[in-house]
Amino acid sequence: MKAMGNWADPSVVMQTCGRWFWGIAWATLCLGAGPLGAQQVPDAASPVDRQTPLRFVFAGKFSSPETQSRFQKLAAHLAAQLGRPFELEEQPPSRALVSFSTGQQHVDLSRVGDFDLRVPGAIRLEPAVVAVRYYAVGLQADALPMDWSQLAGHTVAYVRGVLAIKDRLPATAKEQPVSDRQACMAMVSKGRADLCILNLATGSDPKLQTKDPQLQTRLIGTVPLFMWVTPGQKEVAERLQSALSTLHSRNELAAIMGPLH
Repeated sequence: MKAMGNWADPSVVMQTCGRWFWGIAWATLCLGAGPLGAQQVPDAASPVDRQTPLRFVFAGKFSSPETQSRFQKLAAHLAAQLGRPFELEEQPPSRALVSFSTGQQHVDLSRVGDFDLRVPGAIRLEPAVVAVRYYAVGLQADALPMDWSQLAGHTVAYVRGVLAIKDRLPATAKEQPVSDRQACMAMVSKGRADLCILNLATGSDPKLQTKDPQLQTRLIGTVPLFMWVTPGQKEVAERLQSALSTLHSRNELAAIMGPLH
């Protein structure tokens, strides 16, 4: 009853509430939570953020050590312009698509010009950094297609997740997606597919990919590839675009990546 009596006294209520208020305010400041009623927002330009690696992904496997070295140099230069360390990871194309679209990877190093149809909101950087060449691989040189349209009616193997190949196959082609380039060519060698379609960076020799001497190759198309920044990273995209444009204007991009065609 005595406690009830104290709470009924207005002066006691004000003194008690005042002690609670200042106690909470002091604890809040000591814990670094910021002003009452506000949440602390990390500063995007803080030293901690500048130490966060810029994550680049390459869909598939590099076709040669030279190609890998070129992309490593390009990624290192661009990350340095942003003052950040970087990581570069090869991933199977389908996995790279998921990790990029969910923001786990910041930059996809080489995708076709309409990649944003697959990942709405993705930001394309100009100009193209490399051109990819598509080769048809088969057992008979005179039976190899001249272009994409001549794949109609054939059983065609390709590396799973390479959307630029999948999207270009005629509707009547029978698709046989496989795990990697060697499995693709093995499908032809073993008679399980009529053709294998390989995608190789400009300058890569398709003969170095074909270990079976019976296999023949023919170029059926060339497509420019661009770097893409994951959705929601507008500031990163703007800074990377500036750095890439400077490289291009100084002819340093061609020096790093080689001729586009």
